[in-house]
Amino acid sequence: MTSLILALVAAIISGTQGSRMSELDCGEGMMRDLDGACVKKFVLPKTKLECPKLSVDNGEIFLIGSGRMVRFYCDTGFTRVPDTEIAICQVMGTWSKTVPACLMAGCQAPPAPANGAVRLLSEFEDTVAEFSCGLGHVLSPASASVLGCVDGEKWNGSVPECREIVSDQPGPRSGPGVSAASEVTRPLAVLASIALALRL
Repeated sequence: MTSLILALVAAIISGTQGSRMSELDCGEGMMRDLDGACVKKFVLPKTKLECPKLSVDNGEIFLIGSGRMVRFYCDTGFTRVPDTEIAICQVMGTWSKTVPACLMAGCQAPPAPANGAVRLLSEFEDTVAEFSCGLGHVLSPASASVLGCVDGEKWNGSVPECREIVSDQPGPRSGPGVSAASEVTRPLAVLASIALALRL
């Protein structure tokens, strides 16, 4: 039993010395990551930075605890898009999640742009219209890939156009329209951009 304890203590001591050596051989301000790669040391700031003030139209934000955690609620009849319930003010002064928009179902589906398509997202109770363009075309403006139904009657913007891609380069012309690759990444891209695009 004693030899087991001595072996364990020796392993801990040699591991501690090894970590000091790994910090030295990575260079100033660097250290070994869990996979052995040299990475920049992260030093926590002495004081926590403040996060920007938040607001949600047609909803409420409740502070939890010291106010570094918030919970988002939408008024009755409104849908939270994306469905972010809680965000935490991180040490570096940024919120951990995207602030949602509160949208109301009921808008008529907007028309599809020429050479494009529109789709209402059922995962958000048809409060979000997503636009895409066919091959050889691109959305204009590019930031208008989604619209939100603000009050059950009107969308928060106008339908984008699908403009033809003009290129001097030979080869196949393709845009960010409907393709197998864009369908795989669509949910992540939409969730990342919806709340920003829908801010009123």
